[in-house]
Order: sequence, then C-alpha cells, then structure tokens
Amino acid sequence: FKINKKNPRRRYVRYCPLCVKEQREKYGEAFWDRRWIIRNLDICTKHRCRLIATDIEIAGTKSPRLHIAEEEIPEKNDVIQQIEDGLELRFAQYMLDVFESPIDFDNRVSVGDFMKSSLEGTKYLSARGAMRHIALLLDDMNAFYSEMPDVDAIERHSLELIFTGKNTDFYSICQLGYFLGISAEELTNPKLPEKSQTEIFNEKVAELQSKGLGCYRIARELGGCPSTVQKANRPKKQRDYRSNYKARKGKHNKDWVKMDEELIETVRMTCKELYNNNGGRPIRITVNMITRKLNLPSRRFDYLPKCKAVIKEYQEPYEVYFAREVVWCYRKLIEEMGTKDIYWRNVRDITNLTKENFLSSFPYLSQFADEETVEEIKSLIY
Repeated sequence: FKINKKNPRRRYVRYCPLCVKEQREKYGEAFWDRRWIIRNLDICTKHRCRLIATDIEIAGTKSPRLHIAEEEIPEKNDVIQQIEDGLELRFAQYMLDVFESPIDFDNRVSVGDFMKSSLEGTKYLSARGAMRHIALLLDDMNAFYSEMPDVDAIERHSLELIFTGKNTDFYSICQLGYFLGISAEELTNPKLPEKSQTEIFNEKVAELQSKGLGCYRIARELGGCPSTVQKANRPKKQRDYRSNYKARKGKHNKDWVKMDEELIETVRMTCKELYNNNGGRPIRITVNMITRKLNLPSRRFDYLPKCKAVIKEYQEPYEVYFAREVVWCYRKLIEEMGTKDIYWRNVRDITNLTKENFLSSFPYLSQFADEETVEEIKSLIY
C-alpha cells in the first residue's frame, strides 16, 4: 500500500491544488471531492498531479467534526508535483473508473468467484482448473507493480483470501483486476462463464476417452499430467470426519462439561473486572471480548453454555451501555470543569457518541444516576 508522506501509519484528507483553484474561480470557494478520499489513490487523474495531504486525520478514534474545505485548504499551495504518463497514472485512472462505475446490486456473483474464473486460461491455473499457482501470480504481480513508487509488496495471504471471498478490499481487488486485464465494467458487474475450466477439461477427457485414447496420450493432448486425467469425471468421496472423529490419529474429544465448570469462576471474575473497570470508562461486555481477554479460540464459548450464560448476564443493549457511558462522562466533566460551561459537545468529544445515541440513552439514565443528575444531563442537549 502507498505510504502517506506525513506519517506512514496514518491517513489524512487530501485535495488536488488545481481542482481547488478551479473551484474558487468558478464558485468562489473550495469544497471537498469524494475522489480525494479514496484510499491509496494519490493522484488527480484530471490534472495529472499528486494530491496534497491536509492536517485532518482519517481515523475511527477521532471525534466527528465539520471541516470546511475553504478554511482547511490554504490559498497558496505547495509546489505542484506533476505525474508523467505511466503505470501509476493508468492504475489511478482504473481505480477511479471502478469507483465511479454503476453497480447492479441484484448481481449475485461474488468477487471471489469472479476472480477465480478470471484465472481460467492463464498460466496461473492448472490445466484442469483445480489448482491455483499463487506463488507465480504473486511474483508476477509484484514485478508488474515494482515501478510504482511507495508501493509495498503484495502479501500472499491477502491475495489468497481474494479467491475465497474473505478479502474484499477495494485496493487489493483493483490491483488484481488491473493486472489480469479486467475492465472496470466487468469488475463492477461480474459475470461467470457458462462452463468452468474444470467442466470443459472433464468434457474433453471424456471425449478423448470415448475415442480410445489412454491417459498418457490425453495428458499430452491437454497439457496436463496422467494423474489429473485419471481424476477427471471421477466422483470425489467425502470423508465424514465427525462420525469417526476418534479414528483420526492424535485427536480426542474434549470434556466440555468439565471445562465449563473449571472456567466459570474465571469468566465471572473477568466480566466483573471489565464491567467495573476500576471506576474508569465503561466497557461493554461481549462474548468476543471475553474470548480475547482469556486468549481462547473464537468459538470456544459455543461449547461452554454455563460460561456463556455468565457473559450474557453482563451483556447489555447498546442504549443501556450508552447511558452508563454518558453518566460516567458527565461525572468526569463535573470533576474537571465544575458545574459551569458543560455542554453536549463536551460529552460528544469524550464519548464519540452521535446525538441519536445520546438521546437513546435517556430512558436508562436513572439506572446509573439520581434524578437531579439525570435532569442535568438531559438539559445539555436543549
């Protein structure tokens, strides 16, 4: 991924200095363009210049703010860096074309399935279509994008997850799509071929076998190996591991009942400590949080019903959690600022709650504060 010049680990709102100049001449002020916010798109393809980063950081931990472009973008910009025609500019235009292409939301073809079908007929897929040559694809992609500045090497793990449908990152999909020569229209409205490469291969094998050819001759004809030809059109037998679980070497059933009894007190103490948080900012208890806290496998509590029931006792709806957080925040502000000059904005800056979330907490405030405090909190919004 491209590195931000201000800080390699942070993202900032950017702008095109030439676009801003045109906006001010035509409309009298500058405004934000959504194309400037696309992650890893560092070029304005209209003016062929590099975008300039502002001081506005893009992060989920930042409190919501209204940043006016005319106030944030200086009148005089830095030296404009023009981009010569090359791979970086062409790839930036491709990303923008994909971003702006209309999408058919009724299309049920997943990106993962479409990308798998796009490998058909290439050297990155075996003759039968059952094996992907990820290492070869990875090396070729890294070599292809090596001339672009500030681009990290593509990771094999993220590339493999694209084909399984678990990686739908916009930038990664565009990298693979552009490398394979997929148009923006094809990528945004994918269609699968009528027959997969595996089905075509199996049909050819069946046809050649009907002519009396052996597996070695068929393998030479189709560019595969004899063992692959033998596997074609052969039904794959599925092993039922669950029915014969103990027969698997080295595998043993766990005593879930015993584990449930042993962990229940630890789970209860962990929930209590996190819920109280030593008087600090409230924490919303969830099954996933306790799982991570105790360093357990992600689905472990699905087999431990008693432990899961304890977690559910501490788990609360979002509105109740918001109420607990608002009361804590108000008391914190009282200690720091006194009873004067406390506004809804002060609560928002600390809790990062929206106005809708803040209002939704009102019916539950009385569970955590007295009537006088509840009325004071409600008065902050009016």
